[in-house]
Amino acid sequence: MSFFPTAVQKFQNFFFKKCSADVFKYVVSLGPSDDAVKFLFPIFVEYCLEEFPNEIKRFRGMIESADLTKPHTWFPFARAMKRKIIYHCGTTNSCITYNALQRFMEAKKGIYCSHLKLLAMEVFDKGLSLENRFNFCLAPVNIRDPEAMYHLLRFASAYSQNVPVNIAMGMPKGSPQNDSELLDLETKRQVLSMHMWLSNHFKEETFPYVKKAEAMATDIADLLGQSLTKANWKPKSRQAGKPKPQRKDYGYERPRSFIQLYER
Repeated sequence: MSFFPTAVQKFQNFFFKKCSADVFKYVVSLGPSDDAVKFLFPIFVEYCLEEFPNEIKRFRGMIESADLTKPHTWFPFARAMKRKIIYHCGTTNSCITYNALQRFMEAKKGIYCSHLKLLAMEVFDKGLSLENRFNFCLAPVNIRDPEAMYHLLRFASAYSQNVPVNIAMGMPKGSPQNDSELLDLETKRQVLSMHMWLSNHFKEETFPYVKKAEAMATDIADLLGQSLTKANWKPKSRQAGKPKPQRKDYGYERPRSFIQLYER
């Protein structure tokens, strides 16, 4: 909350007690005008500097911390270190991430910073080459969906073992009848889309079930269309205290934050 109203109120009490009758009459004669502001504001500033030094110091610190106009002044100790930074930039699908990873693997030491780092951690221990890791990291998958991530890791594991990557996912018998079934069907559609995307980036013998995936994706699209046009169930209420529906445990768990692990 701003301290300004409190300062104004205290200044008003101070001014009425300390000012002479002539000064009071002069201020009243000015009324709410620019001349009144020009007369009172310097006195108000001097009063605040004298009475509220700590509040002003905190306010200045807050302003400085919110100032984003001078990024070159941030992290002075880190900037004082002698470091070599290589920045790879380019348009989408121009292999900038792959080239950056390639240079990183060739370097004797260094740190690789990328938005794909979290996903790269998921497939890092699957015995894949750098190029294969790159392709799996770029696969269109929702990393917040445990089932979708389970299938991505399963695909990567099968590929690393030179085993044909099978879909291994059942099809529903009919259109969804509730929110949970609709969400599950959408996840299956995403998994099939991911499988077909990967099949375009790897050899045909490693993903031999493309036709099957395409047929399943077509059937799921039809079921999704039917469920959206003929939906007759009521959405579940989101009342406080009502437990959320539990998703199936597919044996996948996202990496925990290092901060959370440290706090434990």
